[in-house]
Amino acid sequence: MGTLGLVSMPALAQEPPAEVRSLREVSGPITAVNLRGGTVTVELEQANERVELRVDGDTTIFLPGRTGHLADLKAGQRVRAAYEPRERIWVAQWIELLEP
Repeated sequence: MGTLGLVSMPALAQEPPAEVRSLREVSGPITAVNLRGGTVTVELEQANERVELRVDGDTTIFLPGRTGHLADLKAGQRVRAAYEPRERIWVAQWIELLEP
């Protein structure tokens, strides 16, 4: 019989990188899309307030079966998004359009 060695799994034991820990998530219906300003406003399902998320070149927008652009999002659609709080703006890392 062979000898069993100890296998370490450092990936499971380590804390996530700081940039992952700083991400926060929101979900709710879109109330406004500002193409010129590069923002999307979401009404929070958890609270009676709205948040404005900045969409930049690093933001990924997930649509059913493909990725998209800010122009693909419309008021009334439900989304889930992860953002990074920076000073006075919240920068979206990704926005996922949820099925109705």
